[in-house]
Amino acid sequence: MDTPQRRRRPDRWSLHEFQEMELNAPPNEKWELIDGIIHKMMTGGSLAHNEIVVNLAVVLRSELQARSSTCRVYTTNVPVVSEAIDMSVCPDIAVRCGPRVLDQKEMTDPVLLVEVLSRSTGEKDRYDKAEAYFRVPTVQHYLLVAQDRMDLTVLTRGEADWMRTRFHAPEDVAEIATLGVSLTLAEIYENVKEIVGPY
Repeated sequence: MDTPQRRRRPDRWSLHEFQEMELNAPPNEKWELIDGIIHKMMTGGSLAHNEIVVNLAVVLRSELQARSSTCRVYTTNVPVVSEAIDMSVCPDIAVRCGPRVLDQKEMTDPVLLVEVLSRSTGEKDRYDKAEAYFRVPTVQHYLLVAQDRMDLTVLTRGEADWMRTRFHAPEDVAEIATLGVSLTLAEIYENVKEIVGPY
């Protein structure tokens, strides 16, 4: 089978080549393509990781619905792809705006992306994925959420560069201006302290 472990090639993979490989990969194997380089995805995840993803998805969805927004919230099963930069990545959460195509299996135009950090993926999320996400023109916000402590980093696209804001306290409010959404750390980390212990 033509998988990354068995196929050694000096050059990088195109998005098309990666998608062909995925069709033949075992169902229990999950991969991502970042700037033409293939990475094996972490499967499963901790209870804290899943709790944070659910909390954020629920809050985002509720706020968007309250504003009658056309934006929708998606989780890890929908890859974000870009042929221009050879990328196929499954963020923990993605928000896309505009008309929906219900049988669509991937997206090219997310507005907001979220990754919940872990020890095994934190460096990749902070650097490799961030660099790739920043090259997607529609992406306006990238959220990095720690799971072992109360720590949220919001990266927002500016005119010349990305602006970084960090939040640490339960009452802190992160304003996601493009979506008109406000997120408190208390909402994001609800019930997580019982899993990971005191922050």
